[in-house]
Amino acid sequence: IKTILNPLGATLVKPAGHRLVLLLAVSALIAAAAAARSTTAQATTAQATAALAAAKKLHDQGKFELSLDAYETILVDAPDEPSAYTGAGKCLLALGRVPDALALMQKAVKQPKADGENYSVLGQAIYFDACAILADPASQRASFLQAVLADAEKCLVTALLKDPKLFL
Repeated sequence: IKTILNPLGATLVKPAGHRLVLLLAVSALIAAAAAARSTTAQATTAQATAALAAAKKLHDQGKFELSLDAYETILVDAPDEPSAYTGAGKCLLALGRVPDALALMQKAVKQPKADGENYSVLGQAIYFDACAILADPASQRASFLQAVLADAEKCLVTALLKDPKLFL
């Protein structure tokens, strides 16, 4: 009779087939670990969804600074979350921080999960930048107005190609 200790700490006594018992114990441990990882991933996804909803609610209430803070916090934890970039970009535009919105959304569209809304908000930021150029025709950037508007159009077309329902 052999006595073995399984990974869960219980002593198993089997005269024969102890390898089968050990294999079953290890299988149970692996299954438990996989379930724990799955539960953790689901909890993380649920937390991210709740955080995005809270940030959007702040935006919808016109609390752009608070909403921006919430979106930036989400981006620290999930730096490839396209909705957080979109929300933060919209907040920056609402706050009149066009150069910051441009920089953020240019980063957003380089992310692997970049979506149509990322390109849409980038296009809007570029358009607002073009408006700033129009407001100051003496600006050194005035000669680039056509190129800036073409970039805005390109982003909006890309947004539609990525998500045709975006503007419905």
